[in-house]
Amino acid sequence: MVELVPITRENWRAALEVAVQPERLHWVASRQPVALMILAKSYVRMDSQVWHPLLIVSDDENVGVVALGTGGDVAWVHHFLIDERHQGRGHGRAAMRAIGEWLREEVPDVTRVGLNVVPENIAAFALYRSLGFERVGTTLAGQWITMTWLDDLTA
Repeated sequence: MVELVPITRENWRAALEVAVQPERLHWVASRQPVALMILAKSYVRMDSQVWHPLLIVSDDENVGVVALGTGGDVAWVHHFLIDERHQGRGHGRAAMRAIGEWLREEVPDVTRVGLNVVPENIAAFALYRSLGFERVGTTLAGQWITMTWLDDLTA
Protein backbone atom coordinates (compact mmCIF):
# COMPACT_ATOMS: atom_id res chain seq x y z
CA MET A 1 0.00 0.00 0.00
CA VAL A 2 1.24 3.46 -0.94
CA GLU A 3 0.35 6.58 1.03
CA LEU A 4 1.17 10.25 0.66
CA VAL A 5 2.63 12.00 3.70
CA PRO A 6 3.25 15.76 3.88
CA ILE A 7 6.93 16.70 3.96
CA THR A 8 7.39 18.37 7.33
CA ARG A 9 10.17 19.46 9.68
CA GLU A 10 10.17 15.89 11.05
CA ASN A 11 10.78 14.07 7.74
CA TRP A 12 12.33 16.56 5.32
CA ARG A 13 15.82 15.11 5.71
CA ALA A 14 14.52 11.64 4.82
CA ALA A 15 12.78 13.14 1.77
CA LEU A 16 16.14 14.53 0.59
CA GLU A 17 17.47 10.97 0.31
CA VAL A 18 15.00 10.05 -2.45
CA ALA A 19 17.11 10.00 -5.62
CA VAL A 20 16.93 9.38 -9.34
CA GLN A 21 19.64 8.05 -11.62
CA PRO A 22 21.83 10.99 -12.76
CA GLU A 23 21.12 10.30 -16.45
CA ARG A 24 17.36 10.55 -15.77
CA LEU A 25 17.45 13.63 -13.53
CA HIS A 26 16.44 15.97 -16.38
CA TRP A 27 13.17 14.01 -16.63
CA VAL A 28 12.19 15.13 -13.13
CA ALA A 29 14.07 18.27 -12.07
CA SER A 30 17.12 20.40 -12.76
CA ARG A 31 19.09 19.15 -9.76
CA GLN A 32 19.12 16.77 -6.81
CA PRO A 33 17.91 16.36 -4.20
CA VAL A 34 14.53 16.68 -5.91
CA ALA A 35 12.77 17.13 -2.56
CA LEU A 36 14.83 20.28 -2.01
CA MET A 37 13.56 21.67 -5.34
CA ILE A 38 10.00 20.78 -4.29
CA LEU A 39 10.36 22.51 -0.92
CA ALA A 40 11.86 25.66 -2.47
CA LYS A 41 9.12 25.87 -5.10
CA SER A 42 6.49 25.23 -2.45
CA TYR A 43 7.81 28.15 -0.44
CA VAL A 44 7.74 30.59 -3.37
CA ARG A 45 4.44 29.19 -4.75
CA MET A 46 5.56 28.66 -8.32
CA ASP A 47 2.99 29.35 -11.04
CA SER A 48 0.79 31.06 -8.42
CA GLN A 49 -0.29 27.65 -7.18
CA VAL A 50 -0.54 26.34 -3.64
CA TRP A 51 2.12 23.63 -3.56
CA HIS A 52 1.74 20.50 -1.47
CA PRO A 53 5.12 18.75 -0.96
CA LEU A 54 4.53 15.04 -0.33
CA LEU A 55 6.61 12.00 0.51
CA ILE A 56 5.49 8.73 -1.11
CA VAL A 57 5.63 5.94 1.48
CA SER A 58 5.14 2.18 1.07
CA ASP A 59 5.38 -0.26 3.97
CA ASP A 60 7.01 2.43 6.16
CA GLU A 61 9.70 3.03 3.54
CA ASN A 62 10.17 6.30 1.64
CA VAL A 63 9.89 5.37 -2.03
CA GLY A 64 9.35 8.73 -3.71
CA VAL A 65 8.44 12.40 -3.65
CA VAL A 66 5.95 14.59 -5.48
CA ALA A 67 4.49 18.07 -5.30
CA LEU A 68 0.89 18.84 -6.13
CA GLY A 69 0.09 22.34 -7.29
CA THR A 70 -3.49 23.43 -6.76
CA GLY A 71 -5.64 26.44 -7.45
CA GLY A 72 -9.01 26.18 -9.14
CA ASP A 73 -10.33 23.01 -10.73
CA VAL A 74 -7.00 21.74 -12.11
CA ALA A 75 -4.22 20.20 -10.02
CA TRP A 76 -0.71 19.80 -11.42
CA VAL A 77 1.68 16.98 -10.58
CA HIS A 78 5.22 18.36 -10.24
CA HIS A 79 8.53 16.53 -9.84
CA PHE A 80 6.97 13.06 -9.51
CA LEU A 81 9.80 10.71 -8.61
CA ILE A 82 10.04 7.11 -7.50
CA ASP A 83 13.44 6.47 -5.92
CA GLU A 84 15.84 4.58 -8.17
CA ARG A 85 16.02 1.72 -5.64
CA HIS A 86 12.22 1.24 -5.75
CA GLN A 87 11.42 1.52 -9.44
CA GLY A 88 9.76 -1.31 -11.33
CA ARG A 89 7.67 -2.50 -8.37
CA GLY A 90 4.36 -0.78 -9.12
CA HIS A 91 4.95 2.17 -6.79
CA GLY A 92 4.47 4.69 -9.61
CA ARG A 93 0.99 3.45 -10.52
CA ALA A 94 -0.02 3.12 -6.86
CA ALA A 95 1.31 6.62 -6.11
CA MET A 96 -0.64 8.14 -9.01
CA ARG A 97 -3.83 6.50 -7.71
CA ALA A 98 -2.99 7.80 -4.22
CA ILE A 99 -2.52 11.29 -5.69
CA GLY A 100 -6.03 11.09 -7.11
CA GLU A 101 -7.47 10.02 -3.76
CA TRP A 102 -5.49 12.68 -1.90
CA LEU A 103 -6.79 15.39 -4.23
CA ARG A 104 -10.37 14.13 -3.90
CA GLU A 105 -10.14 14.37 -0.09
CA GLU A 106 -7.98 17.46 0.38
CA VAL A 107 -8.93 19.71 -2.56
CA PRO A 108 -12.55 18.93 -3.49
CA ASP A 109 -12.72 21.62 -6.22
CA VAL A 110 -10.26 19.68 -8.40
CA THR A 111 -11.83 17.92 -11.39
CA ARG A 112 -8.79 17.54 -13.68
CA VAL A 113 -5.16 16.60 -13.16
CA GLY A 114 -2.28 17.68 -15.37
CA LEU A 115 1.38 16.87 -15.64
CA ASN A 116 4.24 17.43 -18.05
CA VAL A 117 6.42 14.61 -19.32
CA VAL A 118 9.66 14.59 -21.28
CA PRO A 119 8.93 12.76 -24.58
CA GLU A 120 11.94 10.45 -24.20
CA ASN A 121 10.59 9.15 -20.87
CA ILE A 122 8.64 6.43 -22.65
CA ALA A 123 7.90 4.32 -19.56
CA ALA A 124 6.43 7.27 -17.65
CA PHE A 125 4.30 8.35 -20.59
CA ALA A 126 2.97 4.78 -20.97
CA LEU A 127 2.06 4.75 -17.28
CA TYR A 128 0.30 8.09 -17.51
CA ARG A 129 -1.60 7.04 -20.65
CA SER A 130 -2.78 3.86 -18.90
CA LEU A 131 -4.19 6.09 -16.15
CA GLY A 132 -6.19 8.21 -18.58
CA PHE A 133 -3.77 11.07 -19.28
CA GLU A 134 -3.91 12.42 -22.82
CA ARG A 135 -1.46 14.74 -24.52
CA VAL A 136 -3.02 18.19 -24.90
CA GLY A 137 -0.04 20.33 -25.87
CA THR A 138 3.68 20.99 -25.69
CA THR A 139 5.59 23.38 -23.44
CA LEU A 140 8.14 25.85 -24.80
CA ALA A 141 10.81 23.48 -23.44
CA GLY A 142 9.40 20.60 -25.52
CA GLN A 143 7.71 18.67 -22.71
CA TRP A 144 4.34 17.10 -23.41
CA ILE A 145 1.45 18.56 -21.44
CA THR A 146 -0.98 15.83 -20.42
CA MET A 147 -4.34 15.92 -18.64
CA THR A 148 -6.89 13.51 -17.23
CA TRP A 149 -10.14 13.76 -15.30
CA LEU A 150 -9.82 13.12 -11.58
CA ASP A 151 -12.59 10.52 -11.86
CA ASP A 152 -10.50 8.58 -14.40
CA LEU A 153 -7.42 8.71 -12.17
CA THR A 154 -9.32 7.33 -9.16
CA ALA A 155 -11.38 4.73 -11.08
